[in-house]
Amino acid sequence: MSEATDLVRSRRLGWSLEQPFYVDPLYFQLDLDHVFRTGWLFAGHTCQIKEPGDYFCYDIADDSLIIIRGNDRKVRALFNVCRHRGSLICKVPKGHVKRLVCPYHQWTYDTDGSLLRNTWMPVDFVNDDFNLKQAYVKTVAGLIYVSLADVAPAFAPEEDLKSLLEPHGLESAKVAYSETYDIAVNWNSSLRISGSVTTVPPNTKVTPKFSLTRTSITVTNRVRSRLGGTRVEKSGSQWASTYHWRTTVMQ
Repeated sequence: MSEATDLVRSRRLGWSLEQPFYVDPLYFQLDLDHVFRTGWLFAGHTCQIKEPGDYFCYDIADDSLIIIRGNDRKVRALFNVCRHRGSLICKVPKGHVKRLVCPYHQWTYDTDGSLLRNTWMPVDFVNDDFNLKQAYVKTVAGLIYVSLADVAPAFAPEEDLKSLLEPHGLESAKVAYSETYDIAVNWNSSLRISGSVTTVPPNTKVTPKFSLTRTSITVTNRVRSRLGGTRVEKSGSQWASTYHWRTTVMQ
């Protein structure tokens, strides 16, 4: 950490960051821990999950979230990790469910993340102790934000977003088109050069969104120990970030 601090302080004003910030897995991990897991991240639109049981998945590095509208119509961000053996629950990126069923041993969860059914557990097992873990969620003017922080940070832009976006009625809009670009570079590089978006026809709304993955981690390995599973890392794997830039056109 002290080495990273020294590199930041040595940076020349108006120049790029030093090379390790773009290629060293240690610095990528620092980005995840101190940038992406401490604040709010744009995950999607409320119009993507209009009805109870509608969901879509949102991935950030090793974490996979199920953004779902519950039967109480509340939007939640459930960690996509079964509390039994750590299997991914939703492997289809979006859809509609009545219940969330783990494909491994059929542990069944309600749309609010509560455990409804377990398999092969002792008679004194308490389902309520093994509900799905949740990330913090904030919905503002039709946009969904999530936070992976241990304590939810303040959401400073709330009033500004309301005043700017509420007149557009994004809650009643629909996603007309979505394109995702996977670019095998560090997120820092791509975000800095992607400040502009492609020109679209009048009366459309474009929302840029990005997420991060580590290219050496397969879907079955996206399990974190703090969620009740085990974390698997391939020895000698090449750690690199893949930048996902999604352009969504709203109508």
